[in-house]
Amino acid sequence: MRVRHLAIVMAALLLAACSSSPLQQTQYYLLATPTGESNGGAALRSIVVELPSYLNQLGIVLIAEERQVNVASFNLWAEPLDEGIARFLRDEISGVDAADEIALRVDVHYFHGAERGEVLLDAGWTLAHDCGVAQSGRFYQTLTQSTSGYADLAATQARLLGRLAGVITTAAQALDSEIPESEDCA
Repeated sequence: MRVRHLAIVMAALLLAACSSSPLQQTQYYLLATPTGESNGGAALRSIVVELPSYLNQLGIVLIAEERQVNVASFNLWAEPLDEGIARFLRDEISGVDAADEIALRVDVHYFHGAERGEVLLDAGWTLAHDCGVAQSGRFYQTLTQSTSGYADLAATQARLLGRLAGVITTAAQALDSEIPESEDCA
């Protein structure tokens, strides 16, 4: 009887210990850091970002060996990723005189981390003006995270987007010089 009583007490203690373990708290990340500062130039007329299906979710994506996709359950984007990328690019692209006449389209092919700490951004982009003048390109770069974890993964993804914004800014500034006066567009 005493052994049975001891077993019941042990089972109750074990259940209490399991139920008292803290639940993992969900963490949310933004690509852009709200600073309240302007980029110093007019915003592009529009920015459209297209994502592949595997990125069209809030969970941050890691690719494992053998093409296995792992979507984080507790490390999420604070906004849809296409909106976050568009906001980031809108904030970063600057120094373009005719920005309000230029539209940007970004087709993201890959944008994820890997288990070994590499982060990849592969995207095509097109700048277009109402007059039909356009520039386009392909951006493919990888960076290695400086530390492990989702916070550094999100920060590294933002650094890659900053590099993409630099490439697009340079192209948009070159496009500025090719744009005819608005009355010459017809």
